[in-house]
Amino acid sequence: MRKYCILIFICFIFGINQLYAQENPLERKISLSANNQATKDVLKQIEQKTDVKFSYNSEIINTDKKINIVVQNTKVKDCLDKIFNKSIKYSVTGNYIILFEDKQINQAKKNKWIIAGTIANIKNGEKIENVSVFYTAKTTTRLSNELGYYSLPIVSNEKSIALNFSKSGFNDTIIFVKNKQNSIDVNLYPIEPVKIAEIPKDKYITKAPVLEEKFIPAIIIPQQTVINSENLKHINNKKTFQFSILPTIGTNRNISGIITNNLSINLLAGYSRAVDGIEIGGLFNIVKTNVRGFQFAGLGNIVGGQLKGLQIAGLTNVNLQKTNGIQIAGINNVVWDNVNGAQISSISNITKGNMYGYQFSGFNNYVVQNLEGIQMAGFANITEKTVTGIQLAGIANIGINTVMGSQITFVGNFANSGFKGWQIAGISNITNKKSEGTQLAGMSNIAFEGLKGIQMTSFFNLCGSSVQGVQFSIGNNTSLGEFEGVQISALSNVVLKNAKGMQAGALINFVEGDFTGAQIASCANLCLEDLKAIQFASVINYAKNNNGMQIGILNFCDSSSGISLGLFNRVKHGYHVFELSYNEIIKTNISYKSGTSYFYNIYSAGIQPFGEFAWTFGYGLGSKYIFNKIISTNIDVTRNHLCYDNWWINNPYVFYKSTFSLDIKLYQKLHLTTGFSINFHSAKENNEQTVEFVKSSNHIFFNQNEKSNKLQQFWGGYFIGLRI
Repeated sequence: MRKYCILIFICFIFGINQLYAQENPLERKISLSANNQATKDVLKQIEQKTDVKFSYNSEIINTDKKINIVVQNTKVKDCLDKIFNKSIKYSVTGNYIILFEDKQINQAKKNKWIIAGTIANIKNGEKIENVSVFYTAKTTTRLSNELGYYSLPIVSNEKSIALNFSKSGFNDTIIFVKNKQNSIDVNLYPIEPVKIAEIPKDKYITKAPVLEEKFIPAIIIPQQTVINSENLKHINNKKTFQFSILPTIGTNRNISGIITNNLSINLLAGYSRAVDGIEIGGLFNIVKTNVRGFQFAGLGNIVGGQLKGLQIAGLTNVNLQKTNGIQIAGINNVVWDNVNGAQISSISNITKGNMYGYQFSGFNNYVVQNLEGIQMAGFANITEKTVTGIQLAGIANIGINTVMGSQITFVGNFANSGFKGWQIAGISNITNKKSEGTQLAGMSNIAFEGLKGIQMTSFFNLCGSSVQGVQFSIGNNTSLGEFEGVQISALSNVVLKNAKGMQAGALINFVEGDFTGAQIASCANLCLEDLKAIQFASVINYAKNNNGMQIGILNFCDSSSGISLGLFNRVKHGYHVFELSYNEIIKTNISYKSGTSYFYNIYSAGIQPFGEFAWTFGYGLGSKYIFNKIISTNIDVTRNHLCYDNWWINNPYVFYKSTFSLDIKLYQKLHLTTGFSINFHSAKENNEQTVEFVKSSNHIFFNQNEKSNKLQQFWGGYFIGLRI
């Protein structure tokens, strides 16, 4: 039994030794500490603590090199990596670890060196700062400092390499450097400025800013990367894929500004020369030149060149050159050049050049030059030049130059230069210069230059120069220039210069210049120059020169070659005569004749102060024919009321008188007049007292006929008087 136990114990010990012997010596754990000790001494410590043996060629491995190392419970392999800095390979045979040279690593170290030097201006010897020293084979670059000094790491086994020295304002220089050459100084030739004739700037175009100087790029992009992209802009490298966290922290490092990517992924933000494909950014995508394809950014896309494709951003899209495609942004889209496509945002779309397509915005759309397409905004659409298409806004549409199309808004439309098309507004339409088309507004239409078409509003129409067409307004029509057409207003029509057509206003029509047509108003018509038409008002008409007809209660003019019909008519430079006369019925009569000599109004009154009391008043029309400076004739027709013994209150005696008179000038304005009259009276009821009074007054009585209580009288009369 004892023999079996001893045999089992021996087998166990042998098995343990075999297991330990089979374990990889590189995987054994060790703890040690060495301070400035030779490498061979440290290796002996490892041999003692791990029961391994090292085998190496001392001519290849420098074991006299002093090292410092501290490890705790660390694998032998990891410990050796620290000692030899991963420049040695390991091979295990039993309990032996063989150390030999890693030719690839050591060869790379042999092929690595640093080249340095200074860069100066060849003309004046001044050192040049911020020169890009570019090793094209490895896309490695460095910038010279303020003293013109540069230092560039090189890895190459070539006999010579090419270095590119580039600086904006200097000629690019390529220098070939020998392998292991550590120092080289470079002189650059400055570029002489070329004078170019100044091209007149379009006042509507603002020069696009430098991409890297804008707010976001200036913060995100390191200055070294910006300088390199400018110095090396003649170089355009292309890559299928790039990934970056931030500009310079990615696969393209600090030369990202000279690389065109097909697929670009930016975890936070990226910067590249161009994109030809797809770019996706967590926050911002910044592209120095052009984008062709698709861009998506959590916050914004900023492109310094042209866009052809689709841009989507949670905050903003900013393009500094032409855009052909679609921009979609949570806040706004900005293009410093022309847009051919669509801009869609919740706040605003801004285009510094021409807009060909569609703009949709929750707040406003702004185009610095021309618009051909559709603008839709919750607040305002603004186009500084010509609008060809449709503008729709909740507040206002503004075309600074010409609008050729339609403007539709709940508040106002404005076209500064001219308008051709439709304007529809809930409040007002305004055209600063020529307008052709139709304006419809809930409150007012204003065209400062001219309108050819129709203005319709519930309150106010105004045309600053001329109107050729129709104006309809419940409130007022005002034309500050020439007018040809029809004005209809519930309140008033006003034309401050010449006008042709018809004015119809519920209250007043006003023309400052000449008017040819018809003025119709419930209150007044005013024409401050020549009237060559008809004025009809229930109250008053005024024309400086009446060459047509005035019909109203009160008619006034300075001069007249036409006709004024009303209760009172006055021509300032016309026919004004006061007449004192005696006739067959009333012995004392006075009358006033006002108008023109060929057509005037007569206002008369008379009284019988002696004997049986009676009095008369009347109104009529007359005309004068002048033979020469002394003799003339008058023909007057009047309607007269005879008031006798208060009978006129209930049943006045009304008769009509036609008078033919001879006028003889006595002295200056004093004239003698005499003639005869034909009188007629007709009444349903017989007023015996008045009839008897008339009979007793008339010496010549031609006819009296009484039938069915109806009285008719017809007689001849006479008169004599003085006129002044």
